[in-house]
Amino acid sequence: MTGKRATIWTFVLTSVALFMVVLDNLVVTTALPTIQRDLGASIEDLEWTVNAYTLTFAVLLLTGAALGDRFGRRRMFGIGLGVFTLASAAAALAPGVGELIAARAIQGAGAAMVMPLTLTILSDAVPPERRGLALGAPGISIVHLGGATNIGHFLDLFGPHGLGVRLAGLCDAAEEGHFRRALARAGVGSPLSRADMEALGFYVCGADLEEELIRALGVAAVERVIRAQGEIRSLRIFQQMPAWQGQSPERQLHRFIGTRSGRKSLYARLLVSALDLARVPRPLDRVLAHL
Repeated sequence: MTGKRATIWTFVLTSVALFMVVLDNLVVTTALPTIQRDLGASIEDLEWTVNAYTLTFAVLLLTGAALGDRFGRRRMFGIGLGVFTLASAAAALAPGVGELIAARAIQGAGAAMVMPLTLTILSDAVPPERRGLALGAPGISIVHLGGATNIGHFLDLFGPHGLGVRLAGLCDAAEEGHFRRALARAGVGSPLSRADMEALGFYVCGADLEEELIRALGVAAVERVIRAQGEIRSLRIFQQMPAWQGQSPERQLHRFIGTRSGRKSLYARLLVSALDLARVPRPLDRVLAHL
């Protein structure tokens, strides 16, 4: 196979694999009401359907990249793609919620091998002067870090010492110092202040993005989202707890969304969907404008 043909096939295969991984999560999120109806799933079941994938993906992401470096990127990419494909078929055929959650966890493990190896394989196959075009310079890709502590790995991969693509990001206030140090170590810049970070394209949320979304939407709109999920009674019970009586409605909502594993991930998507584009929180608005 000629070098040009090999590059084209590498581009096609890695693009299809990345598309499968990204599309799967979007499809599952959209299908949650159908899963609830057809499989009789509870809210907790739906949360685990989403989180089983996210947790294994986040935990194994760095391991997938390390396995590629040790045993060969193409080999581990193929194994990861096979695991992901078989798990996807198992999820589609799952007779119950338990089997679906197990299949989603295995999907996350496969995706954790595919995601970090896709761009490195493509980068190796394309000459440096053409990598911008091959990696889709006119477009935008959103990468889930799987935790703030992973920022250094992604900066090494995509930053000036890696693929050299344009970067931007969001972090919570508690993670700001970690992001600054990682940006400096990766050679992206030496941000000494929040303004320096913003000049580099990295923006800080108040407490977190959920707090920003609650503030932008308002209490009534957030409660409508919670009511649509059948959890308004749980919210009212939570608001009557002694520790939260007298707190502002915004603080109550923020804490309620974070009270159970997976609830933040679920409501983050729902709140973004309900957001008026004229009232996008500043950090999210600025990071999109930077791109």
